[in-house]
Amino acid sequence: FGYIFIVVMYSVKLVKYLHLPMHLRSEVYPVIPGDRTSKERSYYEDLDWWTRPRRHHLLQRGWFLFSDYFLLKEYFRRDRSYWLFLYPWHIGFILIITFHIFCFFGALASLLGIPVTYGSPSIFGKVLYGLTLATGVVSFISGLFGSIGIVIKRSTDKDLRHYATPQNYFTYILLLAVFLSGLYSWYLDPAFSEYTNFWKGLITFKPIDVEPATASHILLFA
Repeated sequence: FGYIFIVVMYSVKLVKYLHLPMHLRSEVYPVIPGDRTSKERSYYEDLDWWTRPRRHHLLQRGWFLFSDYFLLKEYFRRDRSYWLFLYPWHIGFILIITFHIFCFFGALASLLGIPVTYGSPSIFGKVLYGLTLATGVVSFISGLFGSIGIVIKRSTDKDLRHYATPQNYFTYILLLAVFLSGLYSWYLDPAFSEYTNFWKGLITFKPIDVEPATASHILLFA
């Protein structure tokens, strides 16, 4: 139910956003650099901007989006001690979603007769196994470190503490439990074989029994 709910609701949101009117200039921040060297000004602030063709620098815009969402460069520039914990927490969250996507395709490949193991005769199976293992382990370790650090940082820093709501702390503690349960389930099942079997059951609608450690991670993530 959790996975289906996420897919359906994100689809509903996407359709809703696509039908909304264009944003006003004052609503879109930060300004993505266009053809200017200054990153503080927008194309629309130039004199008579509507009389000149607009030039797009796709590489510059792509780098801006990458650095903003995957490097969190503004946090690094403003508060590096906070970034030190926020970044691994953020990456852990991205990778754990990637991990579940790889688990889905790994289970699908297994159902189609392609073994997804270290010794798989298929190159695709070996690569998918390696990616699943890497994203899972890195996300659990990175996310756990970041979760613990963020709770401590936001609790002890007098500037950040004023802006932390109970909902923030609930999110941090919940994700800490997700990463910790994932790390423990990997410790008990280094190849994620039981987790792969769970995904097979999810795809075929044939539930299987799993160990309590794996079950706790599944429920917390869902």
